Amino acid sequence: MRENQCTCTQCDKCFSSQSSLYLHMNIHRCKYRCTECGKCYKSKSDLAVHRRIHSGEKPFKCTVCSKRFTRSHHLVQHSRIHSGQKPYKCHVCNKSFNVSWSLNCHMRVHMGEKPYKCLVCNKSFSQSGSLRSHRSSVHMGEKPYKCYVCNKAFSLSGSLKAHIRIHMAHRGYTSEQLVHLLAADSSVHVNNEVKTEADSSDHSRLNTQENLYTCTQCEKRFFSQTSLYSHMNTHTDKHKCTECGRCCSSNASLTVHRRSHSGEKPYKCQVCEKAFSKNASLQRHIRRVHVNSA
Repeated sequence: MRENQCTCTQCDKCFSSQSSLYLHMNIHRCKYRCTECGKCYKSKSDLAVHRRIHSGEKPFKCTVCSKRFTRSHHLVQHSRIHSGQKPYKCHVCNKSFNVSWSLNCHMRVHMGEKPYKCLVCNKSFSQSGSLRSHRSSVHMGEKPYKCYVCNKAFSLSGSLKAHIRIHMAHRGYTSEQLVHLLAADSSVHVNNEVKTEADSSDHSRLNTQENLYTCTQCEKRFFSQTSLYSHMNTHTDKHKCTECGRCCSSNASLTVHRRSHSGEKPYKCQVCEKAFSKNASLQRHIRRVHVNSA
């Protein structure tokens, strides 16, 4: 093994050069300390990146879907979803991946590595997320996501949302109302408790099926005034498609709608390479085809 002459006297980490060691020592000297949380960094640039966590700044924007990121390399990784680039290739089965950690996780399949072990039943898993799901559902019996209609509980939020859709389909809600209802359910219901007085009003409205906000143009009803305001844009030329004249509720909705004319499908499945025009369609495809059939 190659000897590392430059060793940190504080934590015994080794470095290949004196300059790397000197840069590392700033962590122990707290030369670059975050005033928000007190965390220390080895350089001024690392501290600047960290501060974006507190400020919410995301300066790196995807030119395809407008999603923003705090770090440039996160944008580079994300861009491969649109380009289909998969530079990380498995030397055993030739399967390719767009990020290195996906390849590392995949290699455990060939090597039989399962480093994440359940302390209760000793069952092992190749990924930490699989261990967490196993522990909460099998041993702890945790089901924090509860249906406010029939009180059935679920261990995953996605399972609850799929279950709620069954109730709503039988009650005759439109697809647009269903989207707003599911969004409200995610923010209002936490372990079947109502967090604030404003949430309590929304909670009551959901359970009694009262829709207090009605569009004066088409009489569609909504669960919140914000949803109504967004919907009202469809009656103006604010977000109008130049191809077919359709008006959308937001600029983001218009961008997605335009793909029906251009045929653009920027969201690509990394498993079977099927492409979709909407990210939601891709996620639904992954759950139904690859996750549920696994």
